[in-house]
Amino acid sequence: MHQSGSTDAAVTRTAQPVALPLRVLEALRGFEIRRPWASPDILALRPYRLLILTTTGVLGVLAILSAAQLFQIVYGNRVGIGVDFHQYLDHVARWQSTGQLYLPRQLAGPTTVMDGDPLYPPTVLWLLLPFTVLPEPIWWIVPSAIIVITLLRLRPAPWTWPLLAIVALWPRTPALFLYGNPGMWMVAFICLALWRAWAGPLILLKPSLAPFALLGFGRRSWFIALALVVVASIPFGTLWLDYLTVLSNSNVPLTYSLLDLPLILAPVIAFLGRRRNLDGLRRT
Repeated sequence: MHQSGSTDAAVTRTAQPVALPLRVLEALRGFEIRRPWASPDILALRPYRLLILTTTGVLGVLAILSAAQLFQIVYGNRVGIGVDFHQYLDHVARWQSTGQLYLPRQLAGPTTVMDGDPLYPPTVLWLLLPFTVLPEPIWWIVPSAIIVITLLRLRPAPWTWPLLAIVALWPRTPALFLYGNPGMWMVAFICLALWRAWAGPLILLKPSLAPFALLGFGRRSWFIALALVVVASIPFGTLWLDYLTVLSNSNVPLTYSLLDLPLILAPVIAFLGRRRNLDGLRRT
């Protein structure tokens, strides 16, 4: 009996560190803003309707004009569209031929990061390798579809519309898509993790976004996906040492992802203002 009691106490102590984050995450999943301005029917009130629709409209038009101007600039440069995507494919080709993902100058010593330098961990190869044979448009179609479908499923309340318009206006937002930057995939994984727990660990492809990887934590599929990510990391062996060397030599802090923060927060904003749950049912 004494041994059984000791075992139960040990299990309890082991479960405690897991129970707290689980409670926090469950509270966040059920979080809802209950303020008059956050009401789903706020457009029925004329002053709010004018404010929200006018603000969203103006910001939306500015976002479209800004994106169109950026497109003209990028399109005018023959290597502009998808430049980040193509540079990463070059890194993949180098890894396939030499076994080296990172550039020699990144490993030689302290260096200033330049456009196109690979800063992702070796596991990004699992994302990139299929596109050495797949049609290039799929690189854009899949993450864009995930983001759009998630926003449509959530049906964010009117109070979020001006904020989402600001996200669209942020210069880095259209740039991520025009350049084909892997960052758009990270946003797609965040969207997917809101309604599929197994997608959370995929966000670890960009360590600076690691907190978002906790989306779905506590679900069985999340732990299975995390185990698969760990297993998928093993084949890259010494490339992990190279990756740590690159981070050490780089002058870019882990906070460099802050430039992408508005787009990263778009699914969070939509989730906070959701009028439907991700299962498609209307919130009561």
